[in-house]
Amino acid sequence: QRPNDTDVLVSAAVLKAGLGRSKEAHALAGRALELDPLNPATQFDLGLIYRFSERFADAESRFRRALELSPDGQRYRGFMGITLVELDRYDEAERLARDEPDPLTRLYVQGLVAAGRGDQRRLREIIAEIRSRSSDLEQLGDYPAYLGGLLAAAGELDVAMTQVERMRDARDPGIGWMKVNYNFRPLHSHPRWPAFMRSVGLSEEQLAEPLK
Repeated sequence: QRPNDTDVLVSAAVLKAGLGRSKEAHALAGRALELDPLNPATQFDLGLIYRFSERFADAESRFRRALELSPDGQRYRGFMGITLVELDRYDEAERLARDEPDPLTRLYVQGLVAAGRGDQRRLREIIAEIRSRSSDLEQLGDYPAYLGGLLAAAGELDVAMTQVERMRDARDPGIGWMKVNYNFRPLHSHPRWPAFMRSVGLSEEQLAEPLK
């Protein structure tokens, strides 16, 4: 209906990415980028799509460009830091996290760095800090997803599973990424995972069904 509306293109790209249709998502996001290359939000969303497609070098490039266009962008440094963790560039990720204005995202990146380095003691300290500050941090959004991801990295799979179920019950928008969010891979073997995916409409059999 609106093939040249960048907001529509990006929204469709994000939806396709969440369903695991990365090729279609990249095409839509690339079109949005051609139409509005100076929009930091478009750059950021394309970075998210690349990140969840595990094209981490491309994601870094988009997040870096978003930061150039909007140096004060909320969570821009944090998401770039998350991507750098996946590239095993822990020192850079840690430095970026220090300047991230969102405290929850800052702690999340620090937790991922600790997990990547195999520092379970530091990871558990960060989890404890996030929990101790829940009354403030829960207001920022993504709290269950970030805490759940770190708990999964710490091997606390039952508690992590409870966190993602809370996301579903609260209709957290992060559920839309659950199929492709590699931070939750440790939960894929959890006995409650298949039922959870069916409950949010993202099981393989549901996605294979033709639209009615």
